[in-house]
Amino acid sequence: MAQQQTGQLVEALESFRAFLVEPSAPATKGYEKLARQAVQELERHVAGLDLRLSPDDVAGVVVKIDGVEVPAAALDRPRPVNPGNHVVTVSAPGYREARRSVAAAPGSRVVVMLTLERDAPTPGASTPGAPTPGAAAGPRAPAARALPGGAAPDAAPDAATVRVVPIVLLAGGLTTVAAGVAIGLLGVASASDAPTRDGDAADAARAQALAGDIVAGAGLLAAGAGVLVLVLDRDPAGAPQKQAPPRAAVGPLRLTVRF
Repeated sequence: MAQQQTGQLVEALESFRAFLVEPSAPATKGYEKLARQAVQELERHVAGLDLRLSPDDVAGVVVKIDGVEVPAAALDRPRPVNPGNHVVTVSAPGYREARRSVAAAPGSRVVVMLTLERDAPTPGASTPGAPTPGAAAGPRAPAARALPGGAAPDAAPDAATVRVVPIVLLAGGLTTVAAGVAIGLLGVASASDAPTRDGDAADAARAQALAGDIVAGAGLLAAGAGVLVLVLDRDPAGAPQKQAPPRAAVGPLRLTVRF
């Protein structure tokens, strides 16, 4: 099937399920049967990871599959994944990160055991609440104070960090569009090769084409959101860049003026 060739079984399954939960409309009613058939077929091929933590009562646990965090509310049931190799990590405050590499076959359920071990105390680390050695030696130097008329300037946000989200949306959307187009073309090709227009082969081909339309549509939405964020984030053309007013601060031994 086209979904198996692209390897995006979980994404296609979620798209079909989202289509089926939408209110039925005359224009899409004819596709509902095909969508249900596609869901049944995909459910037989999607793998699942059964995550088991030890100890299971650690606070602040964060579990990730291939770098994507798993919601805490979903840790008590198998997590659907595409067939293939995956990396599972678990971390928590005061514990060392645990990591497991697993291989999931199509339609399989893999039990992943993750054991957290406490961090070893660092030699010479101070106990919370205990005085730091040398803290009482001599008076504390006074903190720098701002001159009248200005406070210390705030750090400017990193422009590259601000643009990460729209770039990720745009790239992910274009990738999803390409996958949807590939699935749709395979569906059209399968429909052309079907011996009849009403047989099982023709229904399966139409289901593939519908999957391609849904995946491509989701990609277009994501890419459009990325472009919109990029456009809204830009400064108006020709607008002068605002500069922070000069700042001055007096320390114990020096006078600093910043522009």
